[in-house]
Amino acid sequence: MGTDTDIVIPNGVTAIGARAFEDFQSPVAVRIPASVTDIDENALHRVWMVKVDDGNTEFSSYNGILYSKDRSKLLRCPQGRPGSIIIPNGVTMVGDYAFHSCDDLLEIYIPASVTSIGEFAFWGCSITGVMISEGVESIENATFAGCSSLTDVIIPDSIVKSLQLLQLRGTEAGKKP
Repeated sequence: MGTDTDIVIPNGVTAIGARAFEDFQSPVAVRIPASVTDIDENALHRVWMVKVDDGNTEFSSYNGILYSKDRSKLLRCPQGRPGSIIIPNGVTMVGDYAFHSCDDLLEIYIPASVTSIGEFAFWGCSITGVMISEGVESIENATFAGCSSLTDVIIPDSIVKSLQLLQLRGTEAGKKP
């Protein structure tokens, strides 16, 4: 996917607020300068790709997704991002609401380096499948809530016993016996 709209946030801007790009008719690519230190969890609505300046001390990007500077935490997948996602090795945490309302995603692969998946991490996401590798120690409350298209979930034995029904509530996978 691509657009003719590439938004370059000027250096000197320190924060990006909720739904900052909502008024665009088609998803946009956003370039975040070194000066930005605060990004609202709902800032990337109508965005399909993020590129963070290498000089930014708080954030980084990889394959168009927003991470902490050291890339240990996946903070936010832009809501307009299409296709499938393979979270890179080295990421240890998927943050709260990280994939919230990502309407064009199909599948997500979570590597063994991830030990924690935050609350509502995939809330309202359109994914049909997710594979969680061995290594995940905690999956927080309502992680997959509202993922009505989710039919295939592969979860390692190490975590199955600690899952609560809430994590799959509102999904097709949660309806299976």
